[in-house]
Amino acid sequence: MKKVILIVMLTISLIVGCVQQPPESTTPAKEPIIKESKEQTNESCTIGWKCLDEHRKGYQFSNCALTKVNICKDGCKDGECITEAPLEEEKEETFSLTEGMGTIKDLKYKNCDFSKGQIFQDGVYEPDLRVKRYAKSSGYNYFEVESSEPNIWIIEKKIAEATRADCIEKIADAKEYNYLRSGQTVCVKTKENNIALVGGYWQGSPTEDTKLRWKYYS
Repeated sequence: MKKVILIVMLTISLIVGCVQQPPESTTPAKEPIIKESKEQTNESCTIGWKCLDEHRKGYQFSNCALTKVNICKDGCKDGECITEAPLEEEKEETFSLTEGMGTIKDLKYKNCDFSKGQIFQDGVYEPDLRVKRYAKSSGYNYFEVESSEPNIWIIEKKIAEATRADCIEKIADAKEYNYLRSGQTVCVKTKENNIALVGGYWQGSPTEDTKLRWKYYS
């Protein structure tokens, strides 16, 4: 009986040993592969007018296509053509300055043609300015100045400091007749549309030795 049991047990052991268990895998598990989407993102642009460069504008669609490209003569800004041309910088004018001194000896009008250099003289044809001195006994403390046209005016500035620009500022005051007192300057618009200035300094009434300074801008 014992032999039978022993045989049965050996048989069972042989059967169990013949059954092979699958070996455990030592290969690490692979990460799941995520496939990227093949869809492409379309580029998007702002719809409307835009400046393509300094002198062109065009209408842009959402797909960035352009149409109706226009030339902007005076430039493009914020998607629109500039309608007014930019102001050009004013160029500073330059003038030639001639100046000198003179006296009026006689008690009568002396004439000035500044373009010809004829200053405080007689017999000047179509003078720009005529200047007259009165006798000291008259008590007049000024020179009388006149022009055949309303082309003279007085500015309250000494002749040494007065400039063409000072005269231009007051040109609206021009007339044919005026009085020139000490420390003032008479401005003259000449026949050539240039500007001349005359002035001086004296105490009381001007005399034959009173010096008048003149400037001529051409």
